[in-house]
Amino acid sequence: MKTADGATVRLEDGGAKLILTGETQRDDGPGEYPDIYRTFVDLIDERRRLVDVAPFRLVADCLLVGKTTKVDAVGV
Repeated sequence: MKTADGATVRLEDGGAKLILTGETQRDDGPGEYPDIYRTFVDLIDERRRLVDVAPFRLVADCLLVGKTTKVDAVGV
């Protein structure tokens, strides 16, 4: 992929390797998991929850608006 300023960006190995304009970028950090687990620990310690209800609301809205149509079985 080419950026607006002409640089090329490529991901390899399932996104594990980032190559910018032909140069492999170093990734010697701990990654994202320590931050994710730290957030879990904080939520548990504070007896809080972090929930995105938008997907549930979307499904509920679809079920409220949609209708069921019975049809004959096919291929039975």
